[in-house]
Amino acid sequence: MTADRYFVTAADGTTELREVPLPGLLLEVVQAIDEDKDYTEAPYREYTRDVANATVATSKVVPVEGSDENLHKVVLDIDIPAKLVPSSTPGHSHLYIDKAMPWGDYVDLLEVLTDVGLIERGYFDASVARGHTAARLPWVKKGEPKHRGELEDFPL
Repeated sequence: MTADRYFVTAADGTTELREVPLPGLLLEVVQAIDEDKDYTEAPYREYTRDVANATVATSKVVPVEGSDENLHKVVLDIDIPAKLVPSSTPGHSHLYIDKAMPWGDYVDLLEVLTDVGLIERGYFDASVARGHTAARLPWVKKGEPKHRGELEDFPL
């Protein structure tokens, strides 16, 4: 099965949709994925286009026939709480990662994200100028009138 999504029917008759998180990712079957073994070696890993048998999605993009490009999409195993919230702009999101860090380290991270095209240069420049990044709260939509009540002094 080479589709990016398929349905599985469980023994109790319920149906579950299984979908690859991003289209075009190269999948793998990893043997002993839940065991305490070094499964980084080739005998334990095999690329597949069969989503029904795959156990992991890799960052590698399925190569285009005749191309030797080695393209990747961002696939990370983040071991701290994180949340991806859809923006009011379709296809855009706001990423929140629960990891405090010094401002200088954060600027370094933002610079790399800008250099590889994950955030826009204007967002980077504005964030550095104001001394923080910012994203609309999920209930605040672009174009809706804003009600500004009394602003209280907020100690920083």
